[in-house]
Amino acid sequence: MSDHRRQLSPQVRAVFWLLVLVLVLAPLHLSGKPPLAVMVLELVCMVGFAVLAWGGKGLHHLHRIERWSLAALLVLPGLYLLPLPLDGRLMLPGQADYYAASKAIGSSGWTTITLDIASTSKALLYLLMPITVFWMTRALPASLVRKIVGVFLAMAVVQACIGLIQYGVADDLRSFWHFGEPPGHNARGTWSSRNNFAGFLNFALMIALALFMATLGRHKQVAGSQTVRERLVYLSTWQGHRAFVFGFIAVLVLVALVFTRSRLGIVTSMVGILIATIAFARRIGGDNVYGLTGTVVAGVLGVGVTIGLGPVLARFSQQDPLADGRSYIFDGAWEGIGHFFPLGSGPGTFVEVFPRFQAWEMASVTINRAHNSYLEWLFTMGLPAALLIALFLFLYFRQWFRMGEVWTEFRFIQTGAGLACLLTMIHDVVDYNFFVPANIIYFAFMAGLFFHPHRDIQSDKPTSKRASRKKSAVDQVRSRDLLPAVESQINPFNEDIAENSAENSQEKSDSSHRGGW
Repeated sequence: MSDHRRQLSPQVRAVFWLLVLVLVLAPLHLSGKPPLAVMVLELVCMVGFAVLAWGGKGLHHLHRIERWSLAALLVLPGLYLLPLPLDGRLMLPGQADYYAASKAIGSSGWTTITLDIASTSKALLYLLMPITVFWMTRALPASLVRKIVGVFLAMAVVQACIGLIQYGVADDLRSFWHFGEPPGHNARGTWSSRNNFAGFLNFALMIALALFMATLGRHKQVAGSQTVRERLVYLSTWQGHRAFVFGFIAVLVLVALVFTRSRLGIVTSMVGILIATIAFARRIGGDNVYGLTGTVVAGVLGVGVTIGLGPVLARFSQQDPLADGRSYIFDGAWEGIGHFFPLGSGPGTFVEVFPRFQAWEMASVTINRAHNSYLEWLFTMGLPAALLIALFLFLYFRQWFRMGEVWTEFRFIQTGAGLACLLTMIHDVVDYNFFVPANIIYFAFMAGLFFHPHRDIQSDKPTSKRASRKKSAVDQVRSRDLLPAVESQINPFNEDIAENSAENSQEKSDSSHRGGW
């Protein structure tokens, strides 16, 4: 371990601690929404971006298409800030009225594509956070990424405990535990919204489930098949306890998610549990150490939990005050998209521009989000946003076919992170997790895990029981056919030496493939 630490460059260590700092700070002050919290997160990410940009080749792990995609995501909003003649507004769809308003107030002869320069500038700085977090996660080696995953799960445990306290605390203490926000009979951690808190808990749930399935029964292989007693003895060791720790985290997070009383949060968790069951049931411990019985039991439990959450959803979910008004918001957003198409009103300008398209039925309500991240992107950036969404969806689904074939522990983490990204993309059809600083940072971290280029190689370790039996049979044939004379002359002392040497060699091989935590 000390040799490994000495091999890490100062830039890699700096990126590691900056990423830990961002993940820890992101949710502490109302999920990063207040201006001061956003400014701190942006400053830390700017330092991280600078370290990555000038950190040398050891930190440049992005593929060409990923570099171009992230560059487009960062540069495109900047194009909306380029100056153009004021008369140019007449050539931009939907902006003729704004040209007349600019002339009426005596504006200068220059303007921009965006309708609000300050809002677009803030949006540009906001995008720097997820881009930097994604890049930092990709640049770090897998051993350090595993440690950061541990920090993330520790944060999830703390937030889940805070949420459970918020739900069950006495009325006179409820205001204190909601950190100055209007108290409610639900769990929301340090987030300002229970729906966004549910989105964060889904991240943690998928990672905890993935690690639980990866570590359940995963241990050193020994010659021959293992008995039930040997497996139970293993479960009493620290390595065996890891599976129970991750299982406990998954249950704790799921309970906290239920008490958020977020309908879509609970629904997406049900979808995630069902998909995770399908993905992991046949690969428990990496090579399905429990065989068909384990697959059936895991499948039954996963489907049972999913079905059992149905009545829980009806019992604990809370009616969203904007649920009935979302249709009005969507109608206004679609009208605005058509009005400003194909360039949109400018990144970050939704709050300032949307009142023009707001329904009379909601005239007394201030709408600060479209409650659909995709509609809001189309509203503010038009066709370029649609192209970016299509590009990132293509990269996401392509990545599922580019991961390694061997189901190592890191492969489980990558799969859990990919499922976490999927649940967020589903959730944001009627929500706005992508516009919450803490959630977009954690989403970028999940995406960095999912796209991480690490590949575990297990050339010496069989990937299934069939391969293990085949290897054992081949070894027996070779030893019987090639070394009969030699075996008859080996004394017991040499046999013990050979056996101990083989065991030590096997332990070293297994320890190099096991990954560990």
